[in-house]
Amino acid sequence: MESVRGDGVCARRWRVCEAMESVRGDGECARRWRVCEEMESVRGDGVCARRWRVCEAMESVRGDGVCARRWSLCEEMESVRGDGVCARRRSLCEVMETVRGDGDCARRWRLCEVMEVVRGDGVCVRCWRLCEETESVRGDGVCARRRSLCEVMETVRGDGDCARRWRLCEEMETVRGDGDCARRWSLCEAMETVRGDGDCAR
Repeated sequence: MESVRGDGVCARRWRVCEAMESVRGDGECARRWRVCEEMESVRGDGVCARRWRVCEAMESVRGDGVCARRWSLCEEMESVRGDGVCARRRSLCEVMETVRGDGDCARRWRLCEVMEVVRGDGVCVRCWRLCEETESVRGDGVCARRRSLCEVMETVRGDGDCARRWRLCEEMETVRGDGDCARRWSLCEAMETVRGDGDCAR
């Protein structure tokens, strides 16, 4: 059941080698070599390196012979920084964000481009963009929706505050000398006289 070596000793290991393994130059069975032939590559030192074969199949190999799946992933979906480190953040930056001068992703910057303005210090200020669309901007750079509402349906008093009462005064009331609405005065004009103290006297 076995072959015989040159020294007349049975060597089942040799028979086994013939059946399922290769034989190294020193006459020893090396299943590891056979396995290497089937599913792994062999490094120069004769050691099986499945990691290398795996590298060939789905990863790139770095110069030091180490498998670097991270490198392969970098090639597919990430950029690689100068130090060889995968930087998915940079790739994401390319897809959906801008990159600041220091190489960091700044989604806030991209959002600024889409829906916000950017202040001088590089900070996104959505309220400025909202100001452009629906509000006015006060001298201090703060959004003042109250002023915008004033433009739509109210007048603005000298101090910059909305005064709906003023607008109502324009439509259906008179305005007294102190700037207050006086519907009572308007009613007086329509159907009453005005007493000396300025009150309506039906």
